[in-house]
Amino acid sequence: MNIHEETSQEFAGFGELDLWFARMMTELDDKGGRNLFLAAALASRCTRIGHVCCDLSSAEAMAALDNDRIRFPKADSWVKTLSASRVVGKPGDYTPLILDDAGRLYLHRYWTYQKRIAGFVRSRATVSMEFDKELLGRRLSRLFPGHSETEEPDMQKVAAVSAVTRGFCVISGGPGTGKTYTAARILALIAEQAHARGDKARIFLAAPTGKAAARLGDAVANAYGTANEAPEVLAMIPERAYTIHRLLGGRPGGGLPHYNRENRLEADVVLVDEASMVDIALMSKLVDALLDSCRLILVGDRDQLVSVEAGSVFADICMAAGHGFSGAFLSLLENLGVISGQSKSLPAAVNDPMLADSVVYLERHYRFEEKSRIGHVSHLVSSGEGGQAVTVLQQEGCLDAALPDRIDADSWEKRVGNPIAEWVKEYMAVADDIGKVFERFDTFRVLCALRDGPYGAVAINRFAEWFLEREEVVQSGRTWYAGRPVMILKNDYRMELFNGDMGVTLEDSEGRLKVFFRDVGGGFRSFSPESLPEHETVYAMTVHKSQGSEFDRVLFVTPDRDSPVLTRELIYTAITRAKNSIEIIGEKDILELAVSSRPAARASGLSDEIKHGAKHGRKDEDSHSK
Repeated sequence: MNIHEETSQEFAGFGELDLWFARMMTELDDKGGRNLFLAAALASRCTRIGHVCCDLSSAEAMAALDNDRIRFPKADSWVKTLSASRVVGKPGDYTPLILDDAGRLYLHRYWTYQKRIAGFVRSRATVSMEFDKELLGRRLSRLFPGHSETEEPDMQKVAAVSAVTRGFCVISGGPGTGKTYTAARILALIAEQAHARGDKARIFLAAPTGKAAARLGDAVANAYGTANEAPEVLAMIPERAYTIHRLLGGRPGGGLPHYNRENRLEADVVLVDEASMVDIALMSKLVDALLDSCRLILVGDRDQLVSVEAGSVFADICMAAGHGFSGAFLSLLENLGVISGQSKSLPAAVNDPMLADSVVYLERHYRFEEKSRIGHVSHLVSSGEGGQAVTVLQQEGCLDAALPDRIDADSWEKRVGNPIAEWVKEYMAVADDIGKVFERFDTFRVLCALRDGPYGAVAINRFAEWFLEREEVVQSGRTWYAGRPVMILKNDYRMELFNGDMGVTLEDSEGRLKVFFRDVGGGFRSFSPESLPEHETVYAMTVHKSQGSEFDRVLFVTPDRDSPVLTRELIYTAITRAKNSIEIIGEKDILELAVSSRPAARASGLSDEIKHGAKHGRKDEDSHSK
């Protein structure tokens, strides 16, 4: 049986890279046969579609292939066959494929990523940092006012205590729960502790995208613009945030960044915002680059969309922690005055798992009013209450359940064209003031579940340009015109423009078209259009690309039929990009189905690895030390 000759038909749906890798594995082990070929192709495909590994017990569902020709073997016999292969090893072996005890098959590189992240988390989560309890207690009350002893525990204070006292801390919360507010005050607490010891804390802020980094930097700067803190304390708090790529000294074309396992970043504290967007490869590079003494604080939303690339690192870490705190930590909270006779209202961890005191969930909403439809609907969506979420959206007039048969001017003018036109008029009316342009530019956006297809971002952007030119809002007869919004699609380290950065095309003082982008620190930079790296028009954007951004108003367009892309997390993320109002164009039955029955699920062994460790892991891989 010649596998190579039959792949074009039986294995239709796999990518060329998947099949090439599978052929290479069967050439290295000519006894592996069809089962090895299929397993190798699946291991490659699964990482391309977001999984860290392929769970052989559910491989057919994970592969998401529209191909009924493929015969999937039973998991037990498949594991037995693969275990005998020379190219498949156990955790810790140096083989192209790794098969763990749970029947999860990894490309070796992804198993290494997972192992290193888990090793870092295990090593840092067990570290108790030096701190002055009396100083911490005094400063908590000042920096986090507003809760009386009779109210429920202030989880922002709990998060702050965790971050100050632990070597590793995760803070998860939905929109409006005060994550950034809490993070800014945590930095002050850490800086004050260092100052009291006569030290200087080397603190760095980071985020996955340029937009998220700019927001984090602005939020921290605003928090301390008029703060009554000692100059020595303020001097330790960074004035800017970096993308993780820039923080690590990423190089064009990829490869090993400047800071890595052999050349560590000289940092005492690294705080990463929007951490749910960080994929497993980037998180591995980050933890590799940190000193063994460095404190890592991850801030994000476990219910939000996972990273575009493989992995769901933030959610996996939260899953490993569960809920609850150790008895020692609860006692510390009581001694600090965070809780007073309320310890029963904070759950106790079962058997004091390793991460119990390192993961804190913020659930009280501050941004949304109690009856806010965005806050209410986002909670229903994250809870999987599809029917109730759709009912609330319809009652509030936020759901237009009639999708047109096709995109054309007549059917889309009122729903899509007019809102875009009004928005463009608003920011172009102040074109002589760059700051005001960007203030208004951030007030609205069309978000799409899909990039391609009639209801995708590409098609809606084409429609928007046609409609705006017809209405004489812009003069878009050529590629570049005043008012054109663009998004960078590829990192350019020389120009310091990064994937996800958004800019607006305007005329400069000499009447020349330039594309303006926000700069770190609140300023703006401009570039000639011809000099930009790969980019696209961005009247509409995918929900994935919107992560790390917020808009006053959001128009969310969903496909006209069910799609595996339309998950609970994607809908939640789209809704929570809106600060004030959300309108959804989509079929209610499709939305209800996606929310009720399709949470995003990515195969990974990270949670298990953190909780239990790998019995067969090598010491040099398991340790974070050099």
